[in-house]
Amino acid sequence: MALALYSDIFWFPTGTLATDVPVRVFPLNSNILAPLYADAAGTVPIANPVTTSNSGAVAFYVEAGEYWLHADSESFQTGIGLPPPVSPAEFAALQNDVTILEADVAGIHVTITGVQTDVTTLQADVNTLQTDMATAQADIAAIELLALELRRVTLSTGVAAGGEISVNAGSPSAIDIAPFVGYITDFTADPFNPSITRIDFPGVTGLEMDAGALGRTVTSWLMDENQVITQVPSPTTNEQRRTHIRLGLTAQVGGVITIDQTLPIIMQQPANQLSDLMVSLGPFNVSGNIISANGVNLMVNKSTGRLFSQAFNHFVGPVQTNDPHVSTTAAQTPAQYRYTTSTSTTFGVLRNTIDVANYAPGGVITPIGGGAGTSTIHRVYLFAANNVVDQLIIQYGGNTYTSLSNAVAAIGAGSFTPNPMLSDAAFIGYIAATRVATNLSDPTQAVIVNSGKFPTP
Repeated sequence: MALALYSDIFWFPTGTLATDVPVRVFPLNSNILAPLYADAAGTVPIANPVTTSNSGAVAFYVEAGEYWLHADSESFQTGIGLPPPVSPAEFAALQNDVTILEADVAGIHVTITGVQTDVTTLQADVNTLQTDMATAQADIAAIELLALELRRVTLSTGVAAGGEISVNAGSPSAIDIAPFVGYITDFTADPFNPSITRIDFPGVTGLEMDAGALGRTVTSWLMDENQVITQVPSPTTNEQRRTHIRLGLTAQVGGVITIDQTLPIIMQQPANQLSDLMVSLGPFNVSGNIISANGVNLMVNKSTGRLFSQAFNHFVGPVQTNDPHVSTTAAQTPAQYRYTTSTSTTFGVLRNTIDVANYAPGGVITPIGGGAGTSTIHRVYLFAANNVVDQLIIQYGGNTYTSLSNAVAAIGAGSFTPNPMLSDAAFIGYIAATRVATNLSDPTQAVIVNSGKFPTP
């Protein structure tokens, strides 16, 4: 990737410098913000949009090409790092050269001297072209070196496309491996100059299990940089997954493959794969966010804390942050929150007291019956929302317990169905309370349990 410097000063139509103005940079014919860098090597990414300085200046490095810039509701197209367009004067000069050449051609019919002059002129042009070609070749070599360095620092060992394994149709003790393209990146010999081997495998059919695979149930299939396939015990090691391409595993009983599973290191869309993991793990509390009784009442306090929730802190107002997934939540004394049930499609009204008298079996808010000690468990969730009063949600319990101690014993056990709207919220604690509680600070009436990082609701 060849980077080029863009630098300019922006002015308002009034003639004043355009300071502190966000400038968004898009590749031509695209609505995706272009990657920007602070240095020519492309090692220091900067935010897009960029903001004009106190002198109205903007400067960044970007891959050479055509772009359009948007600033203060105005947009314009520009070429960055491209050869300048032919000016009218240059075009006129070219036209003049054509006229001269036409005159020279006409002169050929008149005199050999004219032809010799034309040959001399053409030779000068050839010399110029040869110089230009040498310069271009040097530029290409520099680009290729940068591209190689980029591949070395970004490529992992894995499969880029293809590579499905399946049981061979003619032999139940053999597998077929579909064609695939992959890479093996080896940092072992020289961490500063790792080797990158591109594997363009044509595929194979009827690859039989070896004696080792026939002697165990589960076998992993690996390929080295020479496209040699080996069968090893599963699971594979961290080292093996770096020096070999992991194709998948098989399980066999009596020489018959019963399970065939393609399990490569997938090189496609690594950012999306990380997002898959973050979504699967869900939001969680990093630190703080402690729930405690407010006093001799049914209110609670929440301390300040830090919360992991994918992309919730990407922007603070209009400013992009360098900590996009971890938000700092404010303390609330007393806390305000809204209630929900397992099936609600909207959250309840804003309040600051625990509704100890009700629970919600099957999503239906129902008065708690039984004796004075009958209890339920209220579960507290925290969103990394910008609006403090909309951060806390409490879900009604779905069960009742004959005593407060039984409710506390049930915390983290049994089944519980969180409302789907809470998928972007972190679970931070339990409030077990009797149905007639009036004082959450009284351990005979209520017990507050703050959850761990990955609790069971």
